[in-house]
Amino acid sequence: MHAARAGMMTAPARVDSVHSGAPCRWNPADTAMPAQTTRNDALLAYARCGMAMVAASGEWLAVNPALCRLLGEPADALVGEAAHRRLFPDNAARIDAVLHGLAGGVAMRLGLDVDFRHADGTQLRLELDADLLPDAGNGNELLLQVHDATAAHRAQAALDAVNHQQEQVAFGISHDLRAALRGIEGFASQLAKQPLDAQGVEHLDRVRSAVSHAGALVDSLVQLMRATTAPHDEDVVDVSMLAAWTIAELQDAEPGREAVYDIQPDVLVRGDERQLRRMLQHLLHNAWKFSATRERVEIAFSAVAGDAGRCTLCIRDHGSGFDMRYADRLFVPFRRLHGADDGGGPGLGLAIVQAIVQRHGGRAWVESEPGAGSRFYVELPGVDAGSTP
Repeated sequence: MHAARAGMMTAPARVDSVHSGAPCRWNPADTAMPAQTTRNDALLAYARCGMAMVAASGEWLAVNPALCRLLGEPADALVGEAAHRRLFPDNAARIDAVLHGLAGGVAMRLGLDVDFRHADGTQLRLELDADLLPDAGNGNELLLQVHDATAAHRAQAALDAVNHQQEQVAFGISHDLRAALRGIEGFASQLAKQPLDAQGVEHLDRVRSAVSHAGALVDSLVQLMRATTAPHDEDVVDVSMLAAWTIAELQDAEPGREAVYDIQPDVLVRGDERQLRRMLQHLLHNAWKFSATRERVEIAFSAVAGDAGRCTLCIRDHGSGFDMRYADRLFVPFRRLHGADDGGGPGLGLAIVQAIVQRHGGRAWVESEPGAGSRFYVELPGVDAGSTP
């Protein structure tokens, strides 16, 4: 016979609305707390998280008050049966498998998000997880935890809707702007076929340059929007390979330019490969571009493992560098150190890098010295030594 722990209820319990926001309280009218309760027992009784003590067979042995409120059922309707099979029929097989595995000493995680209709008709989104209770004393018993994630789920859905709407607006604007720019370029091409004096040629060149700049700005704005709103696919990514591809593309674009580069091999991080490639394209393009005054381009890509499974990438160049007094403006949209005549772009490249890095839960910073080049650092989630792409 399994004995219920103090703080867990095996007798009928009052059921209050879980979405009322009221704190979970032990109700003496439902079941009395033991006289010599421990701190852990009190935590179970007063916890906001719903908890059930479950046997390896799946039978619910005891529940805490929060779980009764969350599910809208009294304790005596939950204990004495494998209640999850009735409450969550679509996920019952998965829950049973995890409970059985945990009881057998297998390291498993439940991690389920389920839709659930409360007794009062309210639709909830619940998060379920399970752990083995090592000190059960009555065989292998488990703790099933149930969290109310409804508010977080609704907030995320609302955020996704806003992001989607913003993305559609941005793409619509970019489409119309590109159409207008194509029209201007078309008329400029027709004018170029006409006899023009020196001033006319100069004016036409300035129009085409402005069109090119505006087109680059539109492309950068779309990239910035995608960096913050596009779906994020996480995987193990070989960033050394991405860096090598990017440098090869830069060399193909300027085959006559001498370049020396050093890429540390087999650097792995965890993230979205498409976005990480875009990040490296901007960083390496800057290193290449601002080395224009050098006889040859020198770029190094390296990485070091950090604390808590982090990995710090470094892109080092021997270009023009800059005064660190202005470093705080580098990652801000449209705040740039170089004008268009000095090789500067629309002023969004490093803002895109920052957005991608933040999307990965990382950070970016820079060290530089005028005339001595720059070192851009990016901290990202690393990969355990045993992980493979």
